[in-house]
Amino acid sequence: MYAAFDNRDGRTPDLDGLRKVFLPQCTICKAIPGQEQVQSLDEFIEQRIPLLTHGRLVDFSERETDSRTWIAGNIASRESLYEKSGVLDGTPFHTRGAKQMQFVRLDGRWWISALAWDDAREGFEPPVSLDDA
Repeated sequence: MYAAFDNRDGRTPDLDGLRKVFLPQCTICKAIPGQEQVQSLDEFIEQRIPLLTHGRLVDFSERETDSRTWIAGNIASRESLYEKSGVLDGTPFHTRGAKQMQFVRLDGRWWISALAWDDAREGFEPPVSLDDA
């Protein structure tokens, strides 16, 4: 999932590839104060295509730095810590954050049914390790 957003070195992000891992009916939530959004998969992809392909956000990459997954039958959840960096509107940035993903196994394969994330900011500093959480 993280690699789908990579546009470093002129790469074209594979946002349509998200359809291979997310349920079409999933819920995607950005929980950053002042930037909150609750979106469908289509809304999420449509918003990010111009951001990542028209020059506003360049040299962008995101990577998981720690995770833990809990599985119970055909449901699972994943806690994920990440780092991301790039240049947004001409300003370089590097930040960390936390994501929560919910999964369901349908017809023998796993799908992401929900995703929520929050980025580091004043008043919220994600742990460096989930062992520290």
